[in-house]
Amino acid sequence: FQDALYDMDPNVYRLDAKLVPDPYWGANASFVPVDRSWLAQFLRRANGYGLKVVLDIHSMPGGSSDGTYNGVWPLKAMFWMGNATAVNGTGPSTALTEVGFIIVRKLVGWVESLSTSDPAAFAAVGGVTVMNEPAHMADIEKGDPAKAFVLSEQ
Repeated sequence: FQDALYDMDPNVYRLDAKLVPDPYWGANASFVPVDRSWLAQFLRRANGYGLKVVLDIHSMPGGSSDGTYNGVWPLKAMFWMGNATAVNGTGPSTALTEVGFIIVRKLVGWVESLSTSDPAAFAAVGGVTVMNEPAHMADIEKGDPAKAFVLSEQ
């Protein structure tokens, strides 16, 4: 859902982009977006087999937690405290948490739109999960909840 960040930099975050830089780390960390037409086709096929699919946004811009699964490893996870600017360094600074909400809203809006535009694809969506990893650290860092999400001092 790279175009969710289109307003940050229309030349970079376009719908046809095959690789997009992380809005915090820039060229040091990039993401490969999933093509929506491919995803809709996958959902239709899953529905044809009677399967349900859970769509998972596993990481967030800047990296949401400390670990190899955060999307920016070995860089420090910055989602909870960092700000993003346009890739070219211009434009307003936006909290990465807000950037994450923008992406999630775009995904949820697309899924909801399938109910009328592609009912067979919509029927296969069993749910949406967002950042299913960070909570596993909460018990380890009871004394400092912020450390539950960011442990590294890189």
